[in-house]
Amino acid sequence: MRLTRCHNLCKQNSAKCIIFITLAVELMTKMSNKNLKFKKIHFAVAAVEGSAKKLNVPGNKMYLRLEKQNLIEERLFKHYKQLHTQSRDWVVEDTIETLKNWEKESRAIRRQAKGKQ
Repeated sequence: MRLTRCHNLCKQNSAKCIIFITLAVELMTKMSNKNLKFKKIHFAVAAVEGSAKKLNVPGNKMYLRLEKQNLIEERLFKHYKQLHTQSRDWVVEDTIETLKNWEKESRAIRRQAKGKQ
């Protein structure tokens, strides 16, 4: 029924049809972006919780460590498309390994900066 109305609108007035299609595509894109943002957040929460459980630390402590290294934004969100296809266990292991590497690198940079002073 709705498609018939849209088809009739397009036959009667092509300008209105183009506007309608443009608005529909824009609306679908906004909805898709909100859905993707929700999926990324859900994915990050699962990674934080899984990593905390694996290391036997409270979730809020794990979150703070990850946030201090900006790992949530720079790793989990930025590489969501690649990471979300992996198993939860793999993502947890990868998150922990990445966190330890980034913390180690951060400590080395701080030591090096202190040495130059």
